[in-house]
Amino acid sequence: MSLLGPVVFAALAMIAWTQPWAHLVLDVEGTSADITASGSDASLPVMALSLAALAGTAAMAMAQRSWRLILAILLVLLGAGIAVTASLAYGDPAAGLLAPVGEATAIGGENAIRQVIATGEVSGTAWPLIAAIGGVGVALSGAFAAITSRSWASGGRRFDRDASSEQEADEAVGDTRVSQWDALSAGDDPTDEESPTRQVD
Repeated sequence: MSLLGPVVFAALAMIAWTQPWAHLVLDVEGTSADITASGSDASLPVMALSLAALAGTAAMAMAQRSWRLILAILLVLLGAGIAVTASLAYGDPAAGLLAPVGEATAIGGENAIRQVIATGEVSGTAWPLIAAIGGVGVALSGAFAAITSRSWASGGRRFDRDASSEQEADEAVGDTRVSQWDALSAGDDPTDEESPTRQVD
């Protein structure tokens, strides 16, 4: 749950971000024009925060205990950011239509574009809410990870063991070389099976 949850909910927010978030129907000289705004038009931060949540989850899976709590808190903040930005886009669908309407009408300036949007029929979709749900899920998963992270097996313990074993092997080789040098200094041949130094080893 601690690692799978953020991945699933961040992926949900990313999928929602690619879908239509708002529609505008304009009547231009008797011709109906349908303009659609996607999540990329309405809320750019959702995708960036979702990608950051995925990266944070991957880092948390490999991190040591002291870092896991920090990364879990970061996930809570990222999830909250996704939820807030998606909710703001849901509350103001016209804001997401500014760029598409400006491109379609060649009108510049936010106020002028909003006046054009006001003459049409604006409707939102449920995708911003789904993205917000994904953000809430990321935040809750991060909170759960922060609570339970102390009981996880340390991601860095295996690497610490490997480094420790490698250090012990190097020390053993060093000790053997010192013993052989001492034997040569004493006039013994360390390669001789009958040598006192060889028998001790």
